[in-house]
Amino acid sequence: MRWITRQNAHVDRTACPWLIRRFIDPSAEFVFVPAGSDPATLAGHTFDMRGGEYSHEGVRCTFEVMVERHGLSGDLALIEMGRIIRDADVPPSRSRRPEGAGLDAVIRGFQLSIPDDHEKLRLTDPLYDALYAYCQAKVATKPPKQGAPRPRLRYSRRVAEHLSEDEPCEGSPRRGDPRVLAPRQPRRTGRLRTISLRGKGTRHDHATGDPMTLAQGLRAALDQINSAQP
Repeated sequence: MRWITRQNAHVDRTACPWLIRRFIDPSAEFVFVPAGSDPATLAGHTFDMRGGEYSHEGVRCTFEVMVERHGLSGDLALIEMGRIIRDADVPPSRSRRPEGAGLDAVIRGFQLSIPDDHEKLRLTDPLYDALYAYCQAKVATKPPKQGAPRPRLRYSRRVAEHLSEDEPCEGSPRRGDPRVLAPRQPRRTGRLRTISLRGKGTRHDHATGDPMTLAQGLRAALDQINSAQP
């Protein structure tokens, strides 16, 4: 069957062919026509074009419409994938999924570097395979409990953990090990001397009794704070 859409394919017009070949029509033939073409004059299924058989409906993108019409809504990975594609295809006015922004950037790169739409479909096919696998893993993962504190590690420690993730050294702590997540205790360096800075003019260092100006007192206080930091 022929499937017809607009030229210069962007997100929806590259994602829908992947969906069609993978779940709807494995032997589909795709035709790309100028944007102003009248769908009524075209022989085949038209999608993602004004007046087409499949197009945007409400807030849903063409990909989501196809998923629903062909009874694929039971696949939660396709539902999540549709949301990402929607955000990438027509960015929302407020929040946007981070995956949507990344997908939009990648497909725009294909638009700029690959003028042939059939070649674009060939190159983006494994991209959507990978996105589908990502969405399968995403929906299979239980969401974290609300309010659960997220461990905070220094960047250098996160990098070290990342590099040793696949093949950790024998006896080294793994992800989730309390030794990795234990917060560092601040070092104590003794009490700071208090310097009176109220009012104007000359004041005295409480420790030595020597007179000092307000500016000198401020400098002394800053020196004490810096020397007390670990």
